[in-house]
Parts: sequence; C-alpha cells; structure tokens
Amino acid sequence: MKYILRRTNKNGNSKVVFAVTSDDMEWTRKTLIPELEMNLQLMGLSSCNATVSWCGSEDYRNDLALLSSCNHSIISYGTYGTWSALMAGGNTVVFKLDPSGKRSISAQRFGRLFANWKIMN
Repeated sequence: MKYILRRTNKNGNSKVVFAVTSDDMEWTRKTLIPELEMNLQLMGLSSCNATVSWCGSEDYRNDLALLSSCNHSIISYGTYGTWSALMAGGNTVVFKLDPSGKRSISAQRFGRLFANWKIMN
C-alpha cells in the first residue's frame, strides 16, 4: 500500500480506496481488512485520504469487472489477480513467494516483463 500511495498520491490530496476482494469473504473481513487498516495507521498513512474497503461480491464476474476497472493493483500469485491487473493497467505490486526462483509463478513472470509491475519480498 505504501508503494502505491507513494507513486500515485504524492501530494496526499487524492482519495485512495484499496478495494479488497477474495473468495474467502469471512477471513478477509475478519482478518485481512483490519490488518490492512492497522498497517495504514502504523505507516502514518491513515491521514492521507486512504481507506481500505471490502468491495467483493458473491459473483466472481462482478469482482473481476471491479478489479479490472481499478487504476492500480496489489495482487497475490494467482491467475485471477494476475488477469485483473493486466486488464486494469497502471502500477501492479506482486509478492515474490518463491525466493529461490525454482517455481515459475505467472504473476512474477509478468513482474519481470513489465516496467509498471513491481515484485516485492
């Protein structure tokens, strides 16, 4: 989140919403979103017009339409997030899950190909 905010909201005047979707709605609402909100506060970013919001639905097609309409993406390693980020364009952050490089994860391959994709540990 910090990387995206630094690249896209440099003056802090823009309203940024981190839209969260997942196929595990219960865990995401109980665990992930509170953790993300706490991280915004710990990083001192809660005052820069940034919020975290559950935007998922029970229909994956709606989620894909929403995510592909976003300006930027923070994704895990799956094909669902990868495709939504490819359709969205903008900056994409993907996490390096296999530091050894032995497994070829498609999101990481795109991260090496596109200048607007950033692989983070």
